[in-house]
Amino acid sequence: LRRTPGDPATGSTQQQKLAAEQLVVRAHGDGLETVVIQPGVVHGPWGGQWTTAQLRRPAGDFAQLPAGDDGGVCNAVYVDDLAEAVLLAVDTAAAAGERFLVGHSEELRWGTFFDSVRALRGPGGPAPVTAGEPVADWELELYRSTARADYGKARRVLGFTARTPFAEAAAVTAGWARWAGEAPEAGA
Repeated sequence: LRRTPGDPATGSTQQQKLAAEQLVVRAHGDGLETVVIQPGVVHGPWGGQWTTAQLRRPAGDFAQLPAGDDGGVCNAVYVDDLAEAVLLAVDTAAAAGERFLVGHSEELRWGTFFDSVRALRGPGGPAPVTAGEPVADWELELYRSTARADYGKARRVLGFTARTPFAEAAAVTAGWARWAGEAPEAGA
């Protein structure tokens, strides 16, 4: 993967997250037990980057984003499932000092993910943007990736398996988004 200016993996937020993770890993021991949870695309009620930010993104972006069965693999996890993984990690002695990738084993395509956002935004979504910046190359590259995260360690050590299928999670998120004013009421 080639890093380019504007790529969040080269930005200060990603660098800070990596630095914090390294501090946590180094702090393990001497009376302090640590564990690192590395979730995939976290979605659901009150979700920032992958829920509310997607609902608020410029309408013009959606023409460039995958639809239907298009796009690569979206390694996603519903927020309630992530919370369960965190609780298991805290309560499992064998988790101490370890890192765990956390996500759902269901194969979710980015097209399906963005179709759920499109459906929720509906015709009452934010006004279309006719001009603006194209979706960044690094972002489009992410949506083409077929890399699949391996959640086997979380399953073996924590006994964690994400239980909420994407369709169910999307339905709950839709109800929340309407309630929170992030999406138009159904039929509006």
